[in-house]
Amino acid sequence: MNNKVITKAKRNNIKDIVKIHKKCVVETNADTYDPKVIKTWLEQINEKNVQSQFDSTSWIIIKEDKKIIGFAQYGLEDQTIYQIQIDPDYQGKGYGKKIFLWTMNKAKTLGYRNFRLYTDLEDNKVATELYRKVGMIEEPYIGEDMSPYKFVIFSKNLYSNKTEKIGNRNLFLKHQEEIQNRAAKDLKKLINLKHS
Repeated sequence: MNNKVITKAKRNNIKDIVKIHKKCVVETNADTYDPKVIKTWLEQINEKNVQSQFDSTSWIIIKEDKKIIGFAQYGLEDQTIYQIQIDPDYQGKGYGKKIFLWTMNKAKTLGYRNFRLYTDLEDNKVATELYRKVGMIEEPYIGEDMSPYKFVIFSKNLYSNKTEKIGNRNLFLKHQEEIQNRAAKDLKKLINLKHS
């Protein structure tokens, strides 16, 4: 790996974030997901959508020799990584692990005790291997019907090697998504009112 830098994403990085995200969906996810799901995702991945999430979640980018090659989106308030996307041309070189560990360390420096993520792909071997390598534990999520997906929860205690399983409690993921969508719409309305 050459000169690599992780930094907070800025609004002028959104175009690169969208480009990398779409490339990952087309080149990495298309073999696993139903074509209808891929089509929906590609329609949803756009500058306007990312822009609307920029104020409610944290975004970082990773660069190699000044070129953006990946990003992560996370929420420190709910101690959750939403996504890590590395340009397929740069996958398998440790960039995903580097950005993942940076995110967990950031949470730890802010005093958070635990970190978690959910994946809807039980056989996502590359990602699950990374999560296990960094000491996360996994358990199936069966708390609510998330059809057609089967979620797996990965958790890690940031201060101890003793991470306890969540125990398949109902985490209300569908409800959380609805709340996040409403909050994003409300925030957009407030911004529009402020600028009018």
